[in-house]
Amino acid sequence: MARMRTVDAAVLILEKEGASQAFGLPGAAINPFYSAMRAHGGIKHV
Repeated sequence: MARMRTVDAAVLILEKEGASQAFGLPGAAINPFYSAMRAHGGIKHV
């Protein structure tokens, strides 16, 4: 079975739900999520 990081799964779910933008305050704890959004390229950060 293929393994996936939780942040990658969360980004894929947001993309499937039609999210195109996310709003947030970058910080140490959320940086892996922002990295996953950048890698997938489908969700932009405001």
